[in-house]
Amino acid sequence: MLWGEKGKQLPPWFQSHFKATYQSTNIFSDSLPPNFGLAPLPGGHPDVLVSVPERALLELFSDTGKSQFFEETMHLAEGTHNLRLDVLDTLLTHTTRIKVARFANMVAREYSLPWQAVAKKHSARLGKQTRWIALSSNQARICIKP
Repeated sequence: MLWGEKGKQLPPWFQSHFKATYQSTNIFSDSLPPNFGLAPLPGGHPDVLVSVPERALLELFSDTGKSQFFEETMHLAEGTHNLRLDVLDTLLTHTTRIKVARFANMVAREYSLPWQAVAKKHSARLGKQTRWIALSSNQARICIKP
């Protein structure tokens, strides 16, 4: 999954070599500093930025139910014990999507992750006491309580 700010088509030569999709859903406010949560891979080209683990996790939550299966998201998120709290807090501060904040809160609570308080704070900020409900791409119902 490749993320970007504007909708674009991946070139045919790229699609023939890599199984990838392009996502342009904007989950952060415009006040997030440019390139925050993006970094080059170790030993990679400095102009090619990828999401740091904290940002990648929030992007994963955003895509769950569309092209990402709920069960796979839960398995991937279960091992996120070493996220940097300051980075995650900054990203969640600028998150505009209730689904992302609710998913973060649910996962952190479910697995007793060390970033649970950060997720809970932002879930409450975005949605108060209402639950988030949607149908996934395979028509499974996803209900996330506050």
